[in-house]
Amino acid sequence: PARSCPAAVAIYRRRTTVCDGNHMRSSQIECADGLHITVFERDGGEGAACGYATRLWDCSVGLARWMLESLLESPERPLRGRRVLELGAGTALCSLAIVAAEPDADVTATDVDPAAMPLIAAAGKAASQGRRSSSPRAALLDICASAADAPLPACDLLLACDACYTPQLAAALAR
Repeated sequence: PARSCPAAVAIYRRRTTVCDGNHMRSSQIECADGLHITVFERDGGEGAACGYATRLWDCSVGLARWMLESLLESPERPLRGRRVLELGAGTALCSLAIVAAEPDADVTATDVDPAAMPLIAAAGKAASQGRRSSSPRAALLDICASAADAPLPACDLLLACDACYTPQLAAALAR
């Protein structure tokens, strides 16, 4: 039977914490069936510079919402056993949404920014302590590198959210 997801995904709790020596702000995102996804952002303190990958962006909340609604409403479980590769994952919200809705998906969240790796790892650890049985893997990947230097891992679904904010990134995604 299909599960339903409310029309909105709400961020309902934010707090700052220290995880593995990194200052992070966690956000819990609520959806259907008691589903809660925790994402982590870098909290560098006042005036500290934080890169693109260390922030939760509205577009990823929108895509995660759409994916959750689509996957939870589908009785076919289209991502069961599928390999999903997220490019420019940052906080990995979209990858986390996939494993929340389909624990049997094989999900890898990638980013070029090493600062994203502890955020993805912390979110994966939080996900594995919840009711889900899996979490996304984190991997460094520079999509602007040549295909010979950084080939994309094999996947059934390639996912990128708000990843075309420079001409170089758009060209890399097009190849």
